[in-house]
Amino acid sequence: MPRTRLQPAYLLHHRPYRETSSILELFTAEYGRVAVVAKGVRRKKSRLQPLLQLYRPLLLSWRGRGPLYSLDQVEENGAMHSLAGISMMSGFYINELLVRLLHHEEAYPALYATYELLLQQLSQGDLGAELEWLLRQFELRLLHDLGYALNLECEVETGEVLRAEQRYHYLPEQGAVYWQGSGVGVPLHGATLLGLASGELSEPRSRREAKRLMRSMLASLLGDKPLNSRELIRQMM
Repeated sequence: MPRTRLQPAYLLHHRPYRETSSILELFTAEYGRVAVVAKGVRRKKSRLQPLLQLYRPLLLSWRGRGPLYSLDQVEENGAMHSLAGISMMSGFYINELLVRLLHHEEAYPALYATYELLLQQLSQGDLGAELEWLLRQFELRLLHDLGYALNLECEVETGEVLRAEQRYHYLPEQGAVYWQGSGVGVPLHGATLLGLASGELSEPRSRREAKRLMRSMLASLLGDKPLNSRELIRQMM
């Protein structure tokens, strides 16, 4: 029976399976999103249960043939990222995005590195306004790696370079077009798109517009089912 040995991974989600087992959704460095059965993990004396925690870096082995494998071995791979309050809710949010949007067994090495870095940043405590920017960076990387990278350079109909104070509509599958007073797409200023491109999104207006833009882009991929984590964050704010 094929076996995959000691892969760096994080637990994204778990749900009960039969009487004493669980199905785990994992994000792995080399195989992307993988689903495994952890047999007997819900027994009181299970030695695996204390290790299989959200935000803990792990080394995991599994065996069998997909799409649902059998968990074979679990080891710690570093200190657990301890999240609390709004940082913990943000962790739930990024995990839910990955479970909902990643394809099974497709590697996303850059996204994995971004995810791990974000967990380190979230574990630092109250990040204030910086938290919004960190989430936007993660969403940008996620969209890019899924094949939906944003056009952050030019107006799509003329090819003209974006101007900071110019108003645009952002069309999800095309890019920015000049503001016509009304129409489809997300209204925003060029400064927001330029800030997303440069990694500098300091103005409150740009942060608000970037949040609306990311929400619109992700909504087109998520469909009609709302994110549970987003409602939890709203209740805490």
